[in-house]
Amino acid sequence: VILSAVSLHGFKKANYEQGIKPSIPDRAVSHQRVQPGRDPKYNFDYSAGAFRPVLKKSKIQWCSELQYMHPDEDLELDKKPVALVSFPGSGNTWLRYLLQQATGYYTGSVYKDYGLLKNGFPAESITNNSVLVVKTHEWGTNARNMFSKAILLVRSPEKAIHAEFNRQSGGHIGFASPDRYRRTNGKCEFSCLNNYL
Repeated sequence: VILSAVSLHGFKKANYEQGIKPSIPDRAVSHQRVQPGRDPKYNFDYSAGAFRPVLKKSKIQWCSELQYMHPDEDLELDKKPVALVSFPGSGNTWLRYLLQQATGYYTGSVYKDYGLLKNGFPAESITNNSVLVVKTHEWGTNARNMFSKAILLVRSPEKAIHAEFNRQSGGHIGFASPDRYRRTNGKCEFSCLNNYL
């Protein structure tokens, strides 16, 4: 949800700076998607909701310039980072964004999500103590041994599973189509409930 709101803001601001007004389709045809670039007057179709192309450069405006917690020469390699642990769909990415805004320090991840890397999380895949926290959804002894401490983020199972289904179907900022729910009977690619428990 965070990136869709931020991305929409960035696109609208860029369009207004170029003197482009948003297209608002008639209610009768609002369900139809206009392909970007078809009408030379408009760059984007605002009827498409949260679906947006990946930004080439982050449009997020930070409260302060982001930085690493420790410059390379001060990095203590033997000190383990702090984990930000949650079930997928619990708001881990949103909390990382808020932490980066509040502290000015990068947050890392055990994953390398290129969409997040390009859209406001430049330390994606950094897993040392140069970042404030490291995002993970992993569990077990090996996962625990990577970290010195952990922040556990918990969300209502129903909402977390629904959010994870949407992410699997539409990405971090998208939503599952009604057709996807019908085809899969609302089931995740893996047993979400068992993994949550």
